[in-house]
Amino acid sequence: MEREDKILPIKAKKWIEALGKKVVGFEIETRCLEGIRATKAEKGLLRFSITVTKDMSDKEGNWHMGAIATIIDNLGAAAIGSSLGEVKASVCFDISYFSAAKVGEEVEIEAKLLENRDKFSSVTVEVKRKDDGKLIALGKQWMSSVTRTEAHPSKL
Repeated sequence: MEREDKILPIKAKKWIEALGKKVVGFEIETRCLEGIRATKAEKGLLRFSITVTKDMSDKEGNWHMGAIATIIDNLGAAAIGSSLGEVKASVCFDISYFSAAKVGEEVEIEAKLLENRDKFSSVTVEVKRKDDGKLIALGKQWMSSVTRTEAHPSKL
């Protein structure tokens, strides 16, 4: 168990970094996570930093809310994976936006597993400006285990 406690956070960190390097994932994820860097990886707690790029911004140069939501969703799943070893699907997803970040600004994102109950896990993700610590967004999620089943042939 102790070995798993060290391996799972590393796997979660590598998964997010692979998305940021466009090695895995869908285009929306890889664009939003491009250039992401891990600063901390522990069981149930991940911290990353990223610089807002033009691809992540709206026409006014603000970090796009959809890009922030994509990052929150992926890092929330990774925080759960860092503790439980599985990726879950969002069943309740809430984001509060407090301020904006501009192209070129560096931000820090911290994802923390709060609780795990049976198939459900709760996670929070805080997004802050790196230079002054000002809160940009706060995400709260409940995620559920995804059970894969074999396809059954039709009886029609």
